[in-house]
Amino acid sequence: MANGIARTRVRVKGTGIYAGDLRPTYDAASQGRTRRHWRAPEIGPNAALQFELTQLRNRSRDQVRQNVYASRASDALVSNIVGTGIKPLPKVEDQDLNRALRALWLDFVPEADAAGELDLYGLQAQIVRSWFEGGECFVRRRLRRPSDGLAVPMQLQVLESEHLPAEKNEIAESGNVIRHGIEFDAIGRRVAYHLYRTHPGDRDGFELLAGRNDTPGLTTRVPAEEVLHIYLPTRPGQKRGEPWLTQALLALRDLDEWNSAELQRQKAGAMFLGHIKKVAEEGVQVGDQDADATDDAESDAIEVQTLEPLTITELDEGEDVTWSDPPEVGGNYEVFLRQQLRSIAQSVGVLYEQLTGDYAQINDRTYRAAHNEVRRQVEMLQQQIVIPQLCRPVWRWWFGSARASGALPLPSGVTPREAARVGWVPHAFRHIHPLQDAQTERTRIRNGTRSRHAVALESGEDVEDIDAQIAADNKRADGMGLVFDTDPRKVSNAGLTQARPADNELPETSPGDGGQENEQQQ
Repeated sequence: MANGIARTRVRVKGTGIYAGDLRPTYDAASQGRTRRHWRAPEIGPNAALQFELTQLRNRSRDQVRQNVYASRASDALVSNIVGTGIKPLPKVEDQDLNRALRALWLDFVPEADAAGELDLYGLQAQIVRSWFEGGECFVRRRLRRPSDGLAVPMQLQVLESEHLPAEKNEIAESGNVIRHGIEFDAIGRRVAYHLYRTHPGDRDGFELLAGRNDTPGLTTRVPAEEVLHIYLPTRPGQKRGEPWLTQALLALRDLDEWNSAELQRQKAGAMFLGHIKKVAEEGVQVGDQDADATDDAESDAIEVQTLEPLTITELDEGEDVTWSDPPEVGGNYEVFLRQQLRSIAQSVGVLYEQLTGDYAQINDRTYRAAHNEVRRQVEMLQQQIVIPQLCRPVWRWWFGSARASGALPLPSGVTPREAARVGWVPHAFRHIHPLQDAQTERTRIRNGTRSRHAVALESGEDVEDIDAQIAADNKRADGMGLVFDTDPRKVSNAGLTQARPADNELPETSPGDGGQENEQQQ
């Protein structure tokens, strides 16, 4: 008993330590005065989004619609991840089959969209944009009839996150568990998605679709092999994706309101508001009225004077003008705005310069270092999310439909697994210093530390296509008797003509002499 207050010491079970004697090993886990209000609930990856996904998604889409920085961040990520498209590179040893695969794929690209609005690579950009805004996107395979006249009887339907109700949690008749609209079997595999046929936000005209399953709240069960779910599972076991702007939403909203308030203050200051003061005549008391005054309402109206450029206003005798003096925006406005935008750019995963278009505070060396970090993140998203969740499954769908329809017969001796092997080539990142970067690649190729094939892939091209184009150019130039200084067969890097004897006139030289002669010719 101390000061009349009883103090009870509680022993930790199984030890000789009292709870009051324990001190947190980590300061961040302490419950002191400054941290007692820090509430960090123990919550799983799915429970965290259970009731808040819809609100986060709606606010994210609202910011992309309303906020220029959110919209620009979306554009920057889409252009970096997709660009002109992530394209397949068949890896079949049979060159005839390789060419057939490429030709059929080129026919499929403009026909891929079930809505008929975009080509396949436009769909890739739309999917990544929807993933950015809503945290996820769904792609449904739509099989078509041979009579539709498509190169491959299959198309893709892109569905936003709202098509899958996050609040749908129940036990299916089969005994499978439905969580967040996704149906799982006994061992946790995805077996179906329960999707709305129409977007929940576009239900105004659903009554026109009589006879179809468009009743609000009623979903359609679609087998999992017919649906692709594109999202970033940041935590193990996470079933749904959160919007990219989640960490930046509050900052974007507050910054927008702050900018609006500053703009209104400056607009008020630019108006040069003034007040005309009338000085009473001597001997006239406040409240005295003219005996001839009437009760007409117009006599009580306050006269408002307007001020326009290049005008002179004549005041009545005894009147004076007092000008308003609203406070100016402080000198820290630009610094504060830049710091907030840097924080937003960091949370979204883009450069401040990409977000704002402001390159005044950076030089080429610093930008190169920062760009390399963004490029590494983009490549990770391409290789770990977009290609495995979108590109490869679409190729498997396309390849299966092409074989089933007879559009792609396989030659004897080639198995379907061999014929379906494919790599994916993302778009090329532009060089920051084209000449320096090209010289670096040339040196690495000559040193044997890099292949022309790898350089071509990094530039978004196929080395076989490049070789075929070079061979065609050389053949056409030789046939027309043209010699260009870009032809290394005939002109050296220094611009000198490469005079070479015919094959049957080559002198007999030792390996050492031949190497020396080649060096002299070059």
